[in-house]
Amino acid sequence: YLANRIRLPEEDVMCRDHLNCYYRTDMLKWKAAERELEKDYQDFLRPKQEPDLKDRLDYVGINLTETGSGAKIEYKLYYNTKASLEAAHPMVEEFRGRDMLRAVTRIHDTAGGGCDRYDMGLKNRTRSNIEAALTKMKAQAPFMEDALPLIQQLGSMHISEDPDADSSSLYFLGFIERDGKITAVKPHFLTRLCREPDQIDTRDTYDDAYYLQCIRGTGVNAFLDILPVVSRVLETGNAHLWMAGVDVFKDRPGKYKIYIKYRGSEIFGLLKEALKHCEEADRKLTDRLELLECWLDDHPELRSEGVAISRDKESRWCFNFYLSWN
Repeated sequence: YLANRIRLPEEDVMCRDHLNCYYRTDMLKWKAAERELEKDYQDFLRPKQEPDLKDRLDYVGINLTETGSGAKIEYKLYYNTKASLEAAHPMVEEFRGRDMLRAVTRIHDTAGGGCDRYDMGLKNRTRSNIEAALTKMKAQAPFMEDALPLIQQLGSMHISEDPDADSSSLYFLGFIERDGKITAVKPHFLTRLCREPDQIDTRDTYDDAYYLQCIRGTGVNAFLDILPVVSRVLETGNAHLWMAGVDVFKDRPGKYKIYIKYRGSEIFGLLKEALKHCEEADRKLTDRLELLECWLDDHPELRSEGVAISRDKESRWCFNFYLSWN
C-alpha cells in the first residue's frame, strides 16, 4: 500500500521543478543566501513603502551582474508615467513640449543613490523628430558622440511601412543625471513590425530572425557574445525579442543589451540551460540565477515579464529581470 502512495521527489512533477532549491549538499549555506536576499529586498523596499506603491509601479526590477568574485544582485523600482510626472525632470518636460513623450519611467535602484534616472517612451518618431531628439540629448551629453553611428544604425531597423518612420525603432531614450549633469544615455530599440509605431499592441508581428540579423550586423562584440544565449532561449522557450539597448556612459565602458519578452518563472531555467552551452559563463552566475528562481517562488505577487541580457566592454554578464507586481 505504501509503495503505491509514496513517490520520490524526483518522480513528482512539482517537486522535480524545485529540486535545485531544496535538494542541495550545501543546504545551510543556500538557505542563508535566500534569507540574505530576502532581507536585502525588504531593506530596499522599506523606505519606499506607501499604501498604493504597487499601483504606482510598472515593474520591480532585479539585476544580476557578474563580478570578479561571483555575481551581485541589485533591485529597482520602475514608476509608471503618472507617478513619474509628479516630479518631472526638465529634460522630460522638454520632450513633452515637443509632443514626443508617449510615456516616462522614473527609476529608483540600490546602485543609483543621489542621481535621477528616467526612461522616456517616445512618440511621433519621424525622421526629423528623432534627429532633433538626438541633437538635444548630445548637447547635454557630448560623450555620446562616438556611439551615434551605432544608435542610428539600430534606429533604422525596419518596424513600419510608413516611409517617414525609418528611424522609429528608437523607442525609448533614457538618461542618468548626477549633480546636474547627464552621465549616461540609454537608447532602446523596438524589435517588431508595428501596424502603428505609436500604438504597440498584440496585432504587431514578431520577426525575430530579422532583428537578430540586424543586431549581428552591428559587429559589436558584446552583442555577438549575447546572441547565442538569446537565440537558444528564443528557440526553446516560445519567447520573442522585446527590444535592443545600448547604455552609453561618460566615465565607464558601455553596455549592450538584448531584451526577451517572456512571462513566467520558467525564464530562469531557460537561461540556466542556455548558459550551459556558453563556455564563458561562470558557474557562480548560474548559481545566482538558481537562487533568484527559488526566491521568486516565495513571492507569488511578483511575476517575471521579461529579461534584458547584456555584456559590457569588460565582458561582464548582466541579467535585468522585469517583474510585475500583481
